[in-house]
Amino acid sequence: MAADKSGWVVGHMLACQARQRGDQPFIQFEDDAPLTYAEFDRQCNRVGNAFAEVGIGFGDRVAILAANRLEYLWTWIG
Repeated sequence: MAADKSGWVVGHMLACQARQRGDQPFIQFEDDAPLTYAEFDRQCNRVGNAFAEVGIGFGDRVAILAANRLEYLWTWIG
């Protein structure tokens, strides 16, 4: 029997991990302090909410021009 993968969306999976492992380290960029699952999820939601405030919604296309930074990931997931 195949596993149901309908909920395997990056934002949903991140939120689930943030609930389960919130205070554990998730990601670190170069020499910066590592971010926990909850901190990373919070930043992604902040960016997503900013998009919503200016009228960008699900299915809209957004171009990202950014250097190799955590902000790129927050924007992509947000």
